[in-house]
Amino acid sequence: MSAAGLDYWNILDRDPKYDQHRTLVLQGMMREIVRGEVVSQFTLIDEHLGSKICRYMFENKRFATLWKTKRFERFNYFVLEKLSLMEKLAFVKDVYAVSKGIAAEIESINAIRNALAHAFFPENLRAYRSKPGWTARQFAGPRYKGVDIFTFEGFERFLADSRRVLQFLITDIQRKKGKSVSTSTPNPLRIRATGGELVTPAASQVLRGKGRV
Repeated sequence: MSAAGLDYWNILDRDPKYDQHRTLVLQGMMREIVRGEVVSQFTLIDEHLGSKICRYMFENKRFATLWKTKRFERFNYFVLEKLSLMEKLAFVKDVYAVSKGIAAEIESINAIRNALAHAFFPENLRAYRSKPGWTARQFAGPRYKGVDIFTFEGFERFLADSRRVLQFLITDIQRKKGKSVSTSTPNPLRIRATGGELVTPAASQVLRGKGRV
């Protein structure tokens, strides 16, 4: 934390000549913590969407086994890695039963992540600058569902939505009836479903060499 300049607990030990900027320094730390968590949650959701696509395409076979095949490697490197989160969501919605509420939350998370990841001052982006009531003197970030993401309320709202989406993707998601690759294309890699495995393809690749998957 100290190496990243986020050691807020040492704020009183900083050079006294910067005392007049103490509030701005703390606000900057808070913004970086929020930005990091938004990107982290986005990445985790993206990973689980990708895992659902893989489970559909490869008949629920264990990822540790699939990573040993060139077919699965090529699919990840040349197909899955090229898809954006919204493209993965569109695929998953076609195969699995995804409510409008969950889809809307993923879209909101995607939008706020893009704002924070691609602009150091996301409040200056046109999408947020043009909002009614905006003034140049406001030290405020982009709004997540109507609330500044850099406030406690906005951050809590984002985290609650992220947890709800991840809970759905990990334990609650169900495939639509008739949506199976094997109904139209024979799959030579098909084996009996392995049950509720929560490891994603990327995690499986990392853990495979450690004998944990």
